[in-house]
Amino acid sequence: MAASRNHPEPAAIWSNRLIVFDKDMSNAQNIILAQGRDALVALINRIDHLYGLMRAFPTLIEFYPHPEIPQVLSELCYHQGVASNILLNDSGPRRDEGDIEYRMRLERYRYTKSFCDAQRVPTDVLRNKQIRNRLTHIDEYLFKAMKRSNTGFCIDSAIGRRDQFSAPAGITIQFCRTFIAAE
Repeated sequence: MAASRNHPEPAAIWSNRLIVFDKDMSNAQNIILAQGRDALVALINRIDHLYGLMRAFPTLIEFYPHPEIPQVLSELCYHQGVASNILLNDSGPRRDEGDIEYRMRLERYRYTKSFCDAQRVPTDVLRNKQIRNRLTHIDEYLFKAMKRSNTGFCIDSAIGRRDQFSAPAGITIQFCRTFIAAE
């Protein structure tokens, strides 16, 4: 997109990180894409940190009680939601989204998807609208889930396998913001 009277190009852009511009995209799109990239970098860094926290307990088998784990999981969810929304959200127009913003979001989606497909990078999790909504609206989903009867919850934890806990008869276990290492 070229600059116009309605959308002039900025005179300068300052950032603490290098922004690599794709001249086929507008400055606004490049800046927004950089925010998505930064969210992905933060997500990967948080995952690496989480594995480090889990290694802090080498004698425990598949349950990791480090006190930082809930905060790291919260940060993981936030960064995944941001990256997903900026880079791979191809849903219909939102109620509060104008035509230009909608077209720009779809352009970012096509650009990111094309790059990921060419590099054989899977995008299924980041593209999943249900996961994105559950991460960004955690309070709503958690409130609804907690009203279920005969259900135990594993929340803000890191565990080895989904089936490692045995619930009493008649009780099901649900997971919310639980990092399952085997998955």
